[in-house]
Amino acid sequence: MRLRQELAGPFEPPPPLDGQFIGPPDYVGVAAEKSGTTWWYRLLVSHPEIVGVPRKELHYFQHHWDADFDAQLIAAYHRYFPRTEGQLAGEWTPRYAVDPWTPGRLAASAPNARLLVMLRDPVDRFRSGATHELHRFGIVQTRMLVENFERGRYASQINRLLQYFPEEQILVLQFEACLRDPAGEYRRTLQFLGVDPGYSPENIGDRVHGAKVPHVNVPADLRLQLVRDYEDEVRMLADRWENIDLSLWPHFEHLSRS
Repeated sequence: MRLRQELAGPFEPPPPLDGQFIGPPDYVGVAAEKSGTTWWYRLLVSHPEIVGVPRKELHYFQHHWDADFDAQLIAAYHRYFPRTEGQLAGEWTPRYAVDPWTPGRLAASAPNARLLVMLRDPVDRFRSGATHELHRFGIVQTRMLVENFERGRYASQINRLLQYFPEEQILVLQFEACLRDPAGEYRRTLQFLGVDPGYSPENIGDRVHGAKVPHVNVPADLRLQLVRDYEDEVRMLADRWENIDLSLWPHFEHLSRS
C-alpha cells in the first residue's frame, strides 16, 4: 500500500515546462556499475538534442519490485522525461540489467527505448565495486562481494535483455575502447541514438569519478577464481558482440588468442 502511495518513485519528477511533453524515455542506460557510465552519461546530455533527468540514476524499478506493475506505475515513470519536440530524454541506472524483474518492466514502460550498455573488464569492475563499498561504508560485506560478482555476469544480463528487446535496440560499449578512442565511440553512440553525430564536447576525454582512493587488494587466489568463473560469460559476450575486443581486458586477453 505504501508503494502505491509513492508512485512518484525516488523523487518527485519535475513538472513539464511550456512547450514540453512527457512520455516513455527514448534511451535508457542499463549497465554496468563502475564502468564509466557517469562519464558517458554526462557526455550524452551535453549534446543539444539529448536531455537527462535531475539525477542520472532513477532506480525506478528497484523501488516498485513488490507492486503489480500496472498502467499507473508506467505512467508515473514517464513523468520523469519532459522534453521538447526533437529532443531525446532518458536516464542511466546501471543495475537495471542486474535485477531480473527489470527488463520486462522496462519493456512494458518503454518498448522502443534504445538501451545503452557500458562494460569493463569484469575483474577490474569487481575490484572497483569493492573499493567503492569500502570507502563509502567503511566495510565490504561479503554479501556485497557476491552482488559485485553478479554485476560482472554480462552475457547473462544481456541475454535477459534480449528476451524483451531486439538486438538492434541495444548498444554494447566497452569502457576500455571508450578510453582509447572517446571521440570515435561517442560518435558511434550518437549514431545509435539517431542524433547529430558531428557534435563533440570539449571535455570528451575528461573522465569523471576516476579512482581517487587506493583500490582494495584482491588476493591472487580470488583473482584467479574470478577469472575462471567469468570466462564462460566473457566468451559468450565476445561471440555475440563482435565489437568486444578482449585484448583490452587484461584478465581475459588470453581468450582473444584462443
